[in-house]
Amino acid sequence: DSQHRAVLGHAHDLASGGPPSLRLPVPSPVPAAAGLRVSGVAAGAVHSLLVTEGGVVYSWGSSKFGALGHGVDCDGRKVERQFEPRRVEALAGVRVVMVAASPSHGGWGLDYSHSLAVADDGAVFSWGAGKDSRL
Repeated sequence: DSQHRAVLGHAHDLASGGPPSLRLPVPSPVPAAAGLRVSGVAAGAVHSLLVTEGGVVYSWGSSKFGALGHGVDCDGRKVERQFEPRRVEALAGVRVVMVAASPSHGGWGLDYSHSLAVADDGAVFSWGAGKDSRL
């Protein structure tokens, strides 16, 4: 389904009708990240993060519980899915050196996705689902 393709970052597959499979059997570049100088990545169960050499964070995949950090879109609606890497504007001005994405869901179909970022000054930022004091 489209949520899984969003996690893979291959939105071009959706626009072109894409292959019938959700699997990529060989390593494939994430097209939207082609122009970025990536220094780190994090793969969660339903979302992914990357950080550039300049300390900018991008996220994509499912934003259930706010795990992508995009808040609301320009129309005031919550962003449910992001099909290609999108800059996390809430971290503008912060030089991030490391990111982490929750590796699994809460079970029984519940998703407790959350994300973390470490800034170059040691500050830690968290967002997403806060169940069990995760944030």
